[in-house]
Amino acid sequence: MAGSITAVLVSKNLYGYDAVKLKNPLSITGFALLVISIFYFDKTTPFPSFYTLMPILGTVLIIMFGTEKTIVARIFSFKPVVGIGLISFSAYLWHQPIFAFYRHHSDLEPALAEMLSLTGMVLILAILTWKFIEQPFRNKGFLTRKQIFSIAFAISLGFISFGLVGYYNNGFLNRLSENDKQINDYRKHNGDWRTESCFLWLLPGKFSFSPECFDHGNQAESILLWGDSHAAALYTGIRKKTSKITQLTGAGCPPLLNHGGFEPRKECAEANTFASEFVRDKKPGTIFLHAVWNEHDETQMLNSLDHTLRYIKTASPDSKVFLIGPVPQWKPTLPDYALRKHVSLARETYLKMPMYQKLRALDIKIQRLSMENNISYISPLTRMCKNDECLVVGKVNAKFGLTAVDYGHLSEEGADILAEYIFSFKH
Repeated sequence: MAGSITAVLVSKNLYGYDAVKLKNPLSITGFALLVISIFYFDKTTPFPSFYTLMPILGTVLIIMFGTEKTIVARIFSFKPVVGIGLISFSAYLWHQPIFAFYRHHSDLEPALAEMLSLTGMVLILAILTWKFIEQPFRNKGFLTRKQIFSIAFAISLGFISFGLVGYYNNGFLNRLSENDKQINDYRKHNGDWRTESCFLWLLPGKFSFSPECFDHGNQAESILLWGDSHAAALYTGIRKKTSKITQLTGAGCPPLLNHGGFEPRKECAEANTFASEFVRDKKPGTIFLHAVWNEHDETQMLNSLDHTLRYIKTASPDSKVFLIGPVPQWKPTLPDYALRKHVSLARETYLKMPMYQKLRALDIKIQRLSMENNISYISPLTRMCKNDECLVVGKVNAKFGLTAVDYGHLSEEGADILAEYIFSFKH
């Protein structure tokens, strides 16, 4: 919209500022806004938001007032800058697939030297594209309009046909070996989370745990599993160790009471209030707290977790509380990672986990918090990792299997392995 308004103002000369004295400060202001946006905005900058107006306003000011004889016009008339402008669209088109494919085949974010090499590759391809594709097409005598539309139609039809064939053939799964097909099948979530009964999506107006979620026996012998979808995935393993379990889990809802700036959505707050009242009224003998702890603001999460632990100790002082830390996490998913690394499901396998240091640092902080509250802490990283290499393929009952179905939710085998470790502490 800003571009359309600017185009009308410029074409009609409706803004009426012709004096260089006025154009210079306005165009320099626009240039400064762009520079600030480039060097000071990062992944933590809210977008879209008020900050979005800075680069937009900066661009508008340069287009409207950065005309001849202004300082900004001289900067943009510098030959290297003009050259970058000529190839900028091609560079924009090339950078996405090149960086995406690099990240797909690399475990870590590109280092500075790699970033420079990739940038150089993008610029070379952009120059070639500009010279041998853009330039010829800008020549009106190169192709007629009818020829251009015919070629565009044929190419589009080819891509659509290829996409449809791939879609109806499930991404050409026949190209995979039997081992790789089994790895790929883990994306289907091979565990029973008791979805929509004990693991709730918590949509607006839909909040109700089914009767089957509750253990109606002696509460002193009962276990409460309280947490988010990662806790629901863990249930698959816990249920094989005991039938005396109450499962109260919700999508995106860590077992945290509102405190210290942590404010979950309304349905999540309601579910956690329900769980906290269950702790107060039923006083289960054992409580397991588990979640993907690193997906929340760390300071707020730790403050709220401290508050929650203190509440549990007051509301049910005889309950044995076990705080379960973060599980290994993979980018983009463990099946993707395993396929890329040509992992075999015939043997136990550990692979380097790029997120290990970050998760381990949080693991230590949560462990320290549990010690301060005299709460038992269980670290999945301790069981499933050796230094920065974590368990990708584990063995359960003489059968090997992948330990996660996506970036971090445990598979049935992964849940079995972690549940065995947890119950070694419980007993």
